[in-house]
Amino acid sequence: GNARRDSIEGPDTFALNANMLRTFRLHGRYSMDAQLNVTNVLNHAVYTGWNTNWTIPVTPPAGSTTPASTRNQFGAPAGVGGMRTVTLNLRMRF
Repeated sequence: GNARRDSIEGPDTFALNANMLRTFRLHGRYSMDAQLNVTNVLNHAVYTGWNTNWTIPVTPPAGSTTPASTRNQFGAPAGVGGMRTVTLNLRMRF
């Protein structure tokens, strides 16, 4: 086609991530670090892209007598990012 680059724009994306770190002083020279990482804190869909093709081929299952067809997917989300992830790290320092 002759469309210019970035001529199709989707809605803005928003992802909220958080990170907390706490150091606990233990006896003498010992200490412990506790770190909590959370991605996609709000746990909402973050779309990774949008379909810009008018039709997408649909192949029937193996052994089916249904002919191959196409369906309109223009403007539909092409993929979704990951769901909420929580990670806790503990580190002992001595």
